[in-house]
Amino acid sequence: MVQTINLLLLAALLLPLCWKLRGNFANGVAYAVFLCVSVSTFVRIPLPGSLPQLTIFRLVLLILFFFWLRRPELRARLSSLPYTKWFWLWGLSNLLSLLFTTVGFLPSLKRYLDFVLEVWGFYLIVGTSIQTREQALRVLNAAACGLGVVACLAFIEKYSGFNPVAYIAPPDEETPMFRDVVATYQHRILLGTGMAMGLPLAFGLSTQAGIAWRRGLLLILALLLAGSCYFAQSRGPWLGAALAAMVLVFLGSAQIRRQLVPLGFLAVAVLLARPGVYRTLFDSAKVTADADSFKGGTFKYRLELWNVAWDQVSQSPIRFFLGYGPGCGLERDIEWELSYRGKTMVIESWDNHYAYDLFQSGILGLFARLILYFVVIRSLYRAYREASPADRDLLAALLASALVLVFMMSNVLIFSKQLNFLFWTIACVGPACLAASELEAGVPEALEPMAASAPLKSL
Repeated sequence: MVQTINLLLLAALLLPLCWKLRGNFANGVAYAVFLCVSVSTFVRIPLPGSLPQLTIFRLVLLILFFFWLRRPELRARLSSLPYTKWFWLWGLSNLLSLLFTTVGFLPSLKRYLDFVLEVWGFYLIVGTSIQTREQALRVLNAAACGLGVVACLAFIEKYSGFNPVAYIAPPDEETPMFRDVVATYQHRILLGTGMAMGLPLAFGLSTQAGIAWRRGLLLILALLLAGSCYFAQSRGPWLGAALAAMVLVFLGSAQIRRQLVPLGFLAVAVLLARPGVYRTLFDSAKVTADADSFKGGTFKYRLELWNVAWDQVSQSPIRFFLGYGPGCGLERDIEWELSYRGKTMVIESWDNHYAYDLFQSGILGLFARLILYFVVIRSLYRAYREASPADRDLLAALLASALVLVFMMSNVLIFSKQLNFLFWTIACVGPACLAASELEAGVPEALEPMAASAPLKSL
C-alpha cells in the first residue's frame, strides 16, 4: 500500500515537470529546483539487490537531461559557465579516489554518482538554463517556495507529532529513526541547515517583490524558516542563521536591515513568553565549553575528527593523496582514543564534512572541494560588489545563504542532497544576476524595457 502511494506521488510530481519542460523550459527548471530542495529522498522507485535506487532526484535529473539535450542553444553555453574547471578538478580527484577505493567499487561508485555526478549535472543544466534576470528570480522563488513547504511540514510535525512524509515515503532500514523534527530531510541538523540557508534568501527576495502582499508573504516565510531552524535543537544551524543575519546587517541596505528588525522583536517576545526557549539556548551555549557534557563532547568530537582523518591518510602515500574512496565512512570502522576524554570508541559518525573529505578522498579531494567552494563564495561576493544597487541586497542574501552551508560543513556531514541542490542553485543565480546588472548598465535608456528579456552574459 505504501509503495503504491509512493508511486502515485512520483507520478503526481513528475508529470507536471514533463509538461512544463515541453511548454517553457525555464519554468520547468524552476519547478525542478522546487522539487529538488523540498521532496524527500525516500520518494523513489526501489530496485532489487545492490542497484542504485531511482530516487525522485535522479528521475528529475534524467527528465531534465532528456529535454536539455533537445535544446542545442543551451548546450552551446557550457563553455561559458563559471566554475567549470574547478568542477573538473573536484570530479577527477574523486574519480581517482574511486579507482583506488578500499571499501568496494560498487558502494564507492554509488556515492560518487550521488554526490559528484548528480550535483555536477544539476549545476550544468540549471546554469545553462538561466538566461535572464526574470528567470533567475523565478528559480530563486521556486527554491524559497520549496523551503516554505518543508518549514510548514516541520511545524506540523512539531506540534502534532506526525510526519506525513515518513508515512507516505518511509525511510529505508539503514536510516535510524529518531523522535526529532526532520520534515522531508534525513536528520534534524540537516533540516536546520536548510532552514538557515533559506532565511537570508527570503529576506533577499522580499527586496525584489514589487507588490506589498508578496513582501508580506516572504517575511512570513522568514518567520516559518526561523521557527523550523529552532526545531532542529542544534547549535550549528542557530549559529548558521546568526552568521547569515550578520552578513545581511553588514552588507545589506537600510531596507533589508529594517526588515530584520521585526524578526528580532519577535525573537525577544518569544524568549519572554516562552522561558523554556531561553533556557534551551542558554544551556546549549553553556555546556559547549564543558567537554564532560554531551553537547560539549560533540563539539570536541568534531575537532577530533581532523586528527582521526589525518592519522588514517598518513598510513601510505596513496591514501594521503587519494584517501580510502567515496563512502568509506560507511564501510570502515576505526577505533580511536578520544584525546579530550581518554576513552576509546569506534568512529561511526563523521560530523565534520571537511575532515570526512580528507579521509575519503585525501589531500587532493579536500583541496579540490575547498578551492571549488572558495571560488563560488568569491564569485558571489564579486557579484555583490559589482551589482547595481537594486540587486545588491539580493546578492548579499545569496552570499549569506552559501556561507551557511560552508560553515555547517564543519559541523555535520552533508548527506542530504537537497542542501547541495540549494547551494548550487544559488551559485548559478549569482553570476546571472551580476550579468543582468552589467547588461542593464550598458543599455541606453530608450532600450531599457528590452533588457529584461535579453540574453545574459556569463562570467
